[in-house]
Amino acid sequence: MVILVVLGMLLIALSFSTQLANVASELDRQQRILAGRETNYMVARSAFELALQLVQADDNDTDGPGDLWATGPQQLDWEGHNLRVEVQDEERRLPLSGLVTEPPEGGQPADPSPEQLAMRAALERFLDRAGQPSQRATAALIDWIDSDSQPQPGGTERGELDGFQIKNAPIDSLYELRYIAGWGNPSLPRPRPLASAGTGEVEGVDVPTEEGLQTGNSNWSDWLTPYSEGKVNINTAPEEILLALDGDMTDALVSEIITKRQEKALASEQDLQEITGINPDLAFRLNRLVTYKSRHFRIRIVVDDQPGRIRLEAVVRRDQQNPRVLSWEVN
Repeated sequence: MVILVVLGMLLIALSFSTQLANVASELDRQQRILAGRETNYMVARSAFELALQLVQADDNDTDGPGDLWATGPQQLDWEGHNLRVEVQDEERRLPLSGLVTEPPEGGQPADPSPEQLAMRAALERFLDRAGQPSQRATAALIDWIDSDSQPQPGGTERGELDGFQIKNAPIDSLYELRYIAGWGNPSLPRPRPLASAGTGEVEGVDVPTEEGLQTGNSNWSDWLTPYSEGKVNINTAPEEILLALDGDMTDALVSEIITKRQEKALASEQDLQEITGINPDLAFRLNRLVTYKSRHFRIRIVVDDQPGRIRLEAVVRRDQQNPRVLSWEVN
C-alpha cells in the first residue's frame, strides 16, 4: 500500500514537472515573439520615417507616376531585415469627404453643389462596377454623413444592423461602411500599382503578393478614402476610378489618359483637352472632379522577420512645414 502511494506521488510530481516545463517553454516562446515584434516595430518606424522624407521631398506642382514615391511596392533588405514598403496617395481614390456640405450650426442642410452631384454620380458608377446596389448604397451613405434626419430617396436614416443609430457626421474610417445599408465587399481585384498601370508590370521591381499590397480581392480602402479633400488625382487614379468619373468615359479614353500621364503628369484642363478623344465639354466636366497634385499619402510597411512579424499602415498629410499623421495602425 505504501509503495502504491509513493508511486502515485511520483507520477503526480512527474506530471507537474512536465506541465511546468511546457509552461516555461510557452513563456519563452511568447517572450521571443514580443522581443521580435519590438525589434520589428522599431525597424518599421525607421522605414516609415524614410518613406515620409521621400514624400516630403517631392515638391512638384503635380503628383504622378514619375515621382519617387510612386514606384510601387518595394521588397527591401535593410540591415538584415526583410521589408515590404509601399507609398500611395489617397487622392487616387474616390473621396467620401466632399459628398456633403455640412450646414452651419443650427442652419439648414445645404443643397449639393454641381460638383458634389457629379461626384455622387461617379460613386454610383463605380459601385455598379464593384457589384453593389449603387443607388441604394450611395443614398444610405449620404444619410449616414449628413446631419439631418430626412432620408435620401432610396436611402435610410437607420443603420444596416436593425435599430443601429446612424452617425450623421463625416466618415472617419472605412470600417463604418459595414454598418451602412447596401454596402457589401467590393467584387473587384486589387488595382494594379501605379507604375504598372497600362503595362501589367512594375519595371525593375519585384512586386510582393502579401495581402494589402497587390493581389487578391480588394477592400474598400483600395478604392475609397475619407482623407482627401473632395477630388481625384487624375495622374494616379486606377482605371476603374477613371472610368467612373463621367458617363462619357470609355476604356479607350482611359487608356489615352494613362499613356499621357506615364509620359508626363497632367497639370491642367488644357492638358486634358490635348488628349485624343476628350473634347472641351468633357475636359470641363472632368476638371471639376479632378486634381493634379496629392496631399494625403498612405504608407504601408511589412517587416517579415520571425518571430514577431509586424505590419504598419499610416496615413499622413503632406505639409512642407508640419506633416501630420492622420491614421496609425499596427498589427
